[in-house]
Amino acid sequence: MELRQLHYFTVVAEELSFTQAARRLHVAQSSVSTTISALERELKVMLFVRSTQKVSLTEEGVHFLRGSREVLSAAEQAREDAQAAKYGLAGRVRIAIIPVLLRRVVGMASQFHKVYPNVLLSLVEVDADGVAEAVAQRNLDFATLPLGSRTTPAGVMSRSILREECVAILPPDSGAPPEISLAELAEYGFIDFIPSWALRQSVDSTFRAARLTRNTRFEVSDAPVAVELVKAGLGASILPASVATLFSGVRVSRIADYRPEWNVVLIWPKGPMRPAVRELMSIFLRSLPAAENR
Repeated sequence: MELRQLHYFTVVAEELSFTQAARRLHVAQSSVSTTISALERELKVMLFVRSTQKVSLTEEGVHFLRGSREVLSAAEQAREDAQAAKYGLAGRVRIAIIPVLLRRVVGMASQFHKVYPNVLLSLVEVDADGVAEAVAQRNLDFATLPLGSRTTPAGVMSRSILREECVAILPPDSGAPPEISLAELAEYGFIDFIPSWALRQSVDSTFRAARLTRNTRFEVSDAPVAVELVKAGLGASILPASVATLFSGVRVSRIADYRPEWNVVLIWPKGPMRPAVRELMSIFLRSLPAAENR
């Protein structure tokens, strides 16, 4: 059994398509099919159920996928360990960072690249609902994850890196005071974030706890869009305090009584950590202010 076979198998399992897997691997589809068939003969099990319409993993394939990822990860770590011993850190690190922390990433990336120029840093966007799975499957080396109503996901290691209260942002001509009650805030039309966002879940929980309702006029999936709608006088919104400081042209009021919280954790796969990943994570954690990095 070769690492190439395990790599081909893993890509087919992720794509659930021999055609898409071949494109991703930059090889002919016949090469992928031949490799998988040879692997199945060697294992004496069927790894995929094939039909003209779809490809799916068999139960044996699901178990084999877990082991294949572990072997490929261990091989990658062994390769990087050997290269690090001779040339210094090398390889590729894949991370997903929420937009509000991107300023930290710029400084982190600059510092890291100066010291380790041979490491390729991939910054990827992943929907929050898919981040934990991507990390658990080692498609990401580490990621930041806002929790909201989510609990810290199983199958990954985690560390709290940010916990802060949220504030109200209101139209510039609203005359809102520096501090406002949640009941007073509920009188405004609301610019909310989409229900899958952790911030939306936290705000919803806070209003339920206060036994208040609000009139949601807009749902958005981007903080700058929410701010522009508030600027235009179309309603109020709630943002993490650190995010609100990034914008101007709106009134920012502390919420006097019931305050939504915004919690962010850093997650990474269980098991051994490659040297390049360990060093980059260390730099990222050091880039967080003491108030955040706890």
